[in-house]
Amino acid sequence: MLCSAGLTPLAKGEDDVRPIAFGELLCRVAAKTILRHLFKTDSLLPFQFGVRSQGGVESILPCIELASQMRMDAGFTSITSLDFSNAFNSVSRDHIANGINTFAPDFLNAARWAYGFESDHFMKTGEGAPLVIKSSSDVRQGDPFGPLFFSLAVRPFLQGLSLHLGPDHLVLAYLDDIFILGPGGGALQQVNAFLSDRRSPLSLNPAKCWEQRLDDLRDNGAEILGSLIGPRDRRAAFLASAVDQQRQLIARLSSFPNSMPCSFSECVFKPTSAISCGRWSRGISTISGQSSMVSSERNSTA
Repeated sequence: MLCSAGLTPLAKGEDDVRPIAFGELLCRVAAKTILRHLFKTDSLLPFQFGVRSQGGVESILPCIELASQMRMDAGFTSITSLDFSNAFNSVSRDHIANGINTFAPDFLNAARWAYGFESDHFMKTGEGAPLVIKSSSDVRQGDPFGPLFFSLAVRPFLQGLSLHLGPDHLVLAYLDDIFILGPGGGALQQVNAFLSDRRSPLSLNPAKCWEQRLDDLRDNGAEILGSLIGPRDRRAAFLASAVDQQRQLIARLSSFPNSMPCSFSECVFKPTSAISCGRWSRGISTISGQSSMVSSERNSTA
C-alpha cells in the first residue's frame, strides 16, 4: 500500500491522455531520505544531470550559452537535441536492476522494496469503485527514486554514445533530455547509426529531434530545458510570457477555499481535490478544465 498512488488523467492533445500519479507521502519521504544518504555522484557519468544536481538545469544551460557565444576553446559549432519516445516508460526493470547492481549497489535493498513487486495505482472513474491499474514495469511515475533509477538504466547507453561520437563531441544529459555539442553538423546521423548497431532501451522520436548551428542559436535563440538561450530581446519576451502565465495560474487559486477537508479516500481516490496528510495541504490549479498540482505548504507544525 505504501507504494500505491492515486492517478489523475489529464488530456494530452486531442486523442491522448497523460496520467499524473500522486504517491503516498510516507513512501516519498522515506525514498528522499534514502537518496540523501546513499547517493554518490560517481554513480552517474560526469555529463549526467538531473539527480541531486545543484541549480537544476543551470548545470547545463551556461555551458550551452558559452558555446553559442564561441567562448569555449573546444571548437564547437553546432548543437543537436535528442528526443526519445516515452523515455521513462521504455526502460525495463531489468535495465534498472542491471544499472543499480553495477553502478549503485547501495540502493539494491531499497530497489527490491520499491520495485520488487507490482504496485496499485487508483483512478476514480465516477462509477463507484476506483479503477485499479497494476504497475509492474519501467519507472513508476512520481517516485523519488525514478530519476536516479532511470539515469542508472541509461548510463551504459550514454557512455557508449559518447565513445561513438568521439572526444570532439560533448554529450550533456539532463535525465532524458540529451544535447550534443560538436564541431559541425551530422551528429544526429551518427546517433542513428549508433542506435541501429546495438540494442538500446531508448528509441528516437525524429519529429522532435533537431540540429542547429551555434551562431544561429546565438542570433535567433531557442527554447532549451524550459528556458531560452539567445539574444536579450528574445529572452526578455520569453520571461515576460512566463511571468504572465504564472499570474494567470495564481489568479485561478482564488476560487479555492483556504482550507479543505482531508481523508484517506480523498488522498488516494480523489486526486483532483486538495491532497493532504496530517496537517499538510496542497493547492490545485485548474488549467483548461483539468487539475494539476501547483503548490504545497505546511499549514502548522505537528
